[in-house]
Amino acid sequence: MEENQDIYLKIGLYFSGKFVVYFLYQGKVYEKPIANLEDFTPYLQHFFDQNWEALQKVGDKMSFVFNPYTSFRTHPFRYSVHWRGMVRLSRMPGIFTLVIFLLFSIPLSLLYPPSIHLYNLVSWTLLNLGNFVLLANYYRADLRKVLILSKGQDTFWFGTDEQLVTYSKKDILYIKAYQNTEYRSLWHSYSIYEIGFSNGDVLYFSTLLLSESDVQNKFEGWDIEIVSRYFPRYAG
Repeated sequence: MEENQDIYLKIGLYFSGKFVVYFLYQGKVYEKPIANLEDFTPYLQHFFDQNWEALQKVGDKMSFVFNPYTSFRTHPFRYSVHWRGMVRLSRMPGIFTLVIFLLFSIPLSLLYPPSIHLYNLVSWTLLNLGNFVLLANYYRADLRKVLILSKGQDTFWFGTDEQLVTYSKKDILYIKAYQNTEYRSLWHSYSIYEIGFSNGDVLYFSTLLLSESDVQNKFEGWDIEIVSRYFPRYAG
């Protein structure tokens, strides 16, 4: 439960079949184990009465909690093009090669002119050219797409902010993933997903919106057909 001043109260499972109450107030987390759900009633009463002092006294303050709000705030399960997705896909294997190039360039710079650094940078850029092309391709194709999807809910939404269409997982006929199946490929983490429905609709989105592990988790129970594509890019 949330109060409009970033004050939260929640209950979770504890050891030996017990429960634990968490109270977040002014960035500090207080916890209190309870034997059963009935023991949660006084905490609810304090919360609705906005008796924050009482809630702080009944629990122990937790130490070393970094950014506790992430554990209390409800996640909207709304996915769109975001810098986090770009960072995830930008963790290219080529970063490793850049480090190797730089390590080798240190002793080489003692024997060769500084132009060796430019050579290494150009070489790394060429090596990762496919990554840059795919990232730009995915960004251009998925820029306005919005996916609202939860593992535990049959209904989900896909479209744009202006027009979201409701779909049901029960109506899915197939799910395909177009990706390079070579594990050592420089763009192994890039995939395009195709979801076909019984009414003829077909949805496309890439791992720029949703990672491969998240897709498998959200569509647990569905067989995802892997279609090998050396360079999995959007056509057109």
